[in-house]
Amino acid sequence: MGGAGLLKEALNFINKMPYEPDACVWGTLLRACRMHSNISIGEQAAKALFALEPNNASNYIMLSNIYAMTGMWNSARDVREAIIARGLAIEGESSSIEIGLRLHEFRAGNNSYENLDEILETWGRLATEMEEGGYVPRDPILWEEDEREFDQFSCFHTEKLAICLGLVALKGSNCVRIVKSLRMCIDCHTCTKLLSRIKQREVMVNDGSCYHHFKDGKCSCGDRW
Repeated sequence: MGGAGLLKEALNFINKMPYEPDACVWGTLLRACRMHSNISIGEQAAKALFALEPNNASNYIMLSNIYAMTGMWNSARDVREAIIARGLAIEGESSSIEIGLRLHEFRAGNNSYENLDEILETWGRLATEMEEGGYVPRDPILWEEDEREFDQFSCFHTEKLAICLGLVALKGSNCVRIVKSLRMCIDCHTCTKLLSRIKQREVMVNDGSCYHHFKDGKCSCGDRW
């Protein structure tokens, strides 16, 4: 219901449930609000989650991202400051890809990767192709150890680095398979769809919340994750 954009109906359904809704129910609604950029219902879902899971930083991050996506930067910053004030732990982002018999892992804030210059050069070329293909960036909030000013094409999110390595190292039509520790942001999801069409390569990403299969500019999740 929420995934289809029927957020008011979903909220009414939750409020009429014969038992107390748990964090899973409110979390599903909050993710739907992120998908459809609904602030008012998102705030209600987040408030319920804060009461049920006061130490779960991911709920705060989700609300902050909703604010950021709608241009409410001061509100997004307030939520971030609340995370810091409460001393909540934020899981570090990482992505990994297996090439041959070797596992390559990319961690947020770590720029000591082998062949990093080649990977970033590849990303630069891909970014240009994406722009020409109609890519319109969306501004996510970055929750990484290295919080330099965000550049849409600087390849900060680790799955972009892993995908670039896969495109370079896996020749031909081999599928690029990625395992990511945190949920994909909307911007990275959009980029990966576009790359699958431009490069005519399949990309699979398991981000813990959803198994994404990107092919010909589309994702198996139907943009609902």
